[in-house]
Amino acid sequence: MILVVALSATTAGAGVILNTLDAIGADGTGWSGGLDGSFSATGGNTDQVTLSAGGRTVWRGERDMWQLRGNMEYQETSSRESARSVVGHLRQNHSLVGTLHSVAFAQIQHNPFQRLQSRWLFGAGGRWDVLDDQQGSLSLGATHMVEIERIEDEQGRDTDQRLSAFLFASRRLSPSLKLSAVGFIQPLWSDLDDRRAMGNLALEVSLTETVSLKVGGALEYDSHPPAGVDTKDWQTTTGLGVRF
Repeated sequence: MILVVALSATTAGAGVILNTLDAIGADGTGWSGGLDGSFSATGGNTDQVTLSAGGRTVWRGERDMWQLRGNMEYQETSSRESARSVVGHLRQNHSLVGTLHSVAFAQIQHNPFQRLQSRWLFGAGGRWDVLDDQQGSLSLGATHMVEIERIEDEQGRDTDQRLSAFLFASRRLSPSLKLSAVGFIQPLWSDLDDRRAMGNLALEVSLTETVSLKVGGALEYDSHPPAGVDTKDWQTTTGLGVRF
């Protein structure tokens, strides 16, 4: 289990980014999981309170893996809500042949500051683990994804069909230093210019056998957001990790 206590966080926009591929390559079977959270407050010239919490539960069998993840962010500026985002994700992988795996997932997201009342995602496809050893890993894959959105102040719902292609890589730079990166691109099948993308880069430094320092950054992009919403959201984080 990993418990991450955030030391500091800087957020632009209100995007919540889930890296569901960081469990690739982990050893062992059975249950594992983790929690993370942060709280910050400022006063005087700037009156702001920020809360962030998340967690995951992972079950591994001989050929199957299930993940349940969730994240929440909330921010108040001068006693007024200035950011809020909630996301939950369920994912299942099954080992097919050799380094090929199936992928199936469902996700729900809510973010009023992106005018997103709800976004449901359902997908299925495959993943290929190109490399997986003590020095690092490299995986790529693609799924077909159904997207069902409800936008605030708009009637009805919008249902789209997207491709979701992804690439995950990690490299152990030294016994105490690990670098990992993940990227997603999700264009509409009917209009490849209408696309979403996400990138996440993280550096983990082992301080002791059980404690590590984590520094990372992430970027989300939507080429066709709702009216009045920016096309980009970015986020940087710094935290401590404890393994159990």
